Amino acid sequence: MKKSGTGTRAQGLEEDKKELYPSYEYVAGILRESGLKEDFTASGSIRYIHRSLPEREIYFISNRTDRKVKDTCFFRDGTLAAELWDAVTGEIRTIDNLRLTDQGIALAIEMDAYQSYFVVFDVVKEKGERRKGKESTGLPEFEPVMSLKGPWKVNFDATWGGPRMIVFDTLSDWTTRPEPGIRFYSGIARYLTTFDFQGRFSDLRNSEFYLDLGRVNNLARVTLNGKDLGIIWTAPWRLRITDALQKKDNRLEIEVANLWINRLIGDEAEPWDGIDQGRWPDWLLNGAPRPTGRYTFTSYRYYKAGDPLSPSGLIGPVQIEGKRHKAQGISK
Repeated sequence: MKKSGTGTRAQGLEEDKKELYPSYEYVAGILRESGLKEDFTASGSIRYIHRSLPEREIYFISNRTDRKVKDTCFFRDGTLAAELWDAVTGEIRTIDNLRLTDQGIALAIEMDAYQSYFVVFDVVKEKGERRKGKESTGLPEFEPVMSLKGPWKVNFDATWGGPRMIVFDTLSDWTTRPEPGIRFYSGIARYLTTFDFQGRFSDLRNSEFYLDLGRVNNLARVTLNGKDLGIIWTAPWRLRITDALQKKDNRLEIEVANLWINRLIGDEAEPWDGIDQGRWPDWLLNGAPRPTGRYTFTSYRYYKAGDPLSPSGLIGPVQIEGKRHKAQGISK
């Protein structure tokens, strides 16, 4: 082991012959054998980055799996004064369920699929002595209120080969549809449905309501009753709708954008009419009508017909959830 200006690092680690970098478990074992406390420990599903500032210790934790994780994280340089920062929503909460242990500061937490947080410790202000009692996840609970099963009116951009309007009785991946204009579509499609709120509307005074889109490929903008609620670009696909929700005749619009890949693959069913041997095509140079049914124009054929399509569209399930804050844990 060798001391450096910013801490202690290990030298001479044997490099695994099959891996460029030694595994997390291997490095952790070296630290334990050397008598050094690990900077952060949790299950293999949660990974982290740690940065130190004069008045704060900042840990970024991330659930790298597609499933919900319930775990206890241990922070070597943590304190009993901390906040949880959600970089996606901008929400900041005070953490009240921290415990001092031999492994460091312990935080019991639940994280949705691919969810991440900043855990920001205040190194100046401490809150009390060792905390006792049963551990709590410390996060608000989301309770299902109602499902939005459709039918959904879906509008595609006809200039990119999609139908102007079609009805989806149930939500599905565009690439599983029988219509070529949907299966190979790339661009934005607008989903529309209406619904009456089935929960107790009086709960709006004591609860917050959220729209959970289930799964989206790859980007969504949500509008409820004419109010733009913002863009969702990562899991969990959930946003707050309390201020826009009404008892009757709710109009929900969800614009979904996917990747360009599918249109490029679909176009490979048509003859090539692009750049050939370093020359622009004659139809383009002469301003003539395009001779094929292609929608895209590229300088290179990146895909071929039959290549795997990229999952696309609003997959769901879509539901409204209520959020109630726990008496203990992370407070608002």
